[in-house]
Amino acid sequence: MTLPGIPVVWAGDEFGFTASDGEQSRTPIPWERIDEFAPTISLYRRLIALRRRHPALAEGGIRWLHVSDEAVAFVREHAAECVLVLATRALAAVDFAGELPEDAELLLAENGGAPVAVAGGSVSTAGPAFVAWRLPGVTLPAFEA
Repeated sequence: MTLPGIPVVWAGDEFGFTASDGEQSRTPIPWERIDEFAPTISLYRRLIALRRRHPALAEGGIRWLHVSDEAVAFVREHAAECVLVLATRALAAVDFAGELPEDAELLLAENGGAPVAVAGGSVSTAGPAFVAWRLPGVTLPAFEA
């Protein structure tokens, strides 16, 4: 939901279904157990709302800041705003080298209960996390043709 292009959720991804091949992954949604997936559905709703609220996520360019085995970080840039995104799949530490000022506005922090620490422009996570900040700076009104 935060990368450029059209967001795609492949059949079963939204519930974390896994399978050994493509045919097994196309099983029907287990409606009798749908309550088990409420936290995941809620997360997707928050991510979709985040994209709808922020033009940088829907229409902005991308500038990569960090890529490693455990984390990716990028800035989505638009004339109206800039949003910094960090996604980790495990314990990770990322130094943003001045890209994350103290007055950045936290937009979303999904960390499954694992701590996310921000200190001096560096961010560390104790487990999987997804965090997005709106960066301060020049904010221009949306262009109208």
